[in-house]
Amino acid sequence: MPFDQKLSYKDLTHHLKLSFEDWTYKLHGGESLQDTSKRAIRALGKVADTASQRPIVATHGILISSVLGTVDPSFGFEAWQSMKNPHIYALDIEQGQVIGFADLG
Repeated sequence: MPFDQKLSYKDLTHHLKLSFEDWTYKLHGGESLQDTSKRAIRALGKVADTASQRPIVATHGILISSVLGTVDPSFGFEAWQSMKNPHIYALDIEQGQVIGFADLG
C-alpha cells in the first residue's frame, strides 16, 4: 500500500524523530530508516562499481541521513535538522559499503 498520508510539519517532524530513535519505526504504508538505508546503500554500491571516477548522487535529506547514520550512529534527528539545503557529503565506499563520509557543507 503506498504511503499517502498528509501530515502537518509538526506531525511529520514528530514521526521523523521517532524514526531516528527507532530505525525500524514506520508509519503504515511507509518505510523505516533501516529499510531506507539498506535500499540506498545498495544503490550507492552500484554507483561506486561504475567506471566513473567521481560520481555525483543527489537525494533528499532523510535518505542521506539514513545512510550517514549507518556509518555514524550519532548522526540522528538533530543532524538531519541542521542540514543545509542543498548540503554536500563525500562518501567513502568500499566493497559496496559506506565506510566513512566527510561533510563538505
